Amino acid sequence: MTTQRKPIYIQVKSRYEDLRQVAREITHERLASVIPNKRGTAVLKSDISLDGLTLNCQKELRKWEKSG
Repeated sequence: MTTQRKPIYIQVKSRYEDLRQVAREITHERLASVIPNKRGTAVLKSDISLDGLTLNCQKELRKWEKSG
């Protein structure tokens, strides 16, 4: 009987980041070419990027939320 080895954390992390990236690409692909925002201004799909959530993203989000 052989013992299965658990994957190393870095391999698991990499695998799931790959899956998240594929999900972001599919989501972006399915966006309408023009999306109206709350102000009624058109936002072009080409101006939108979907990236992972980083510490910098979180800091910018907090600043944006405080700005009203």
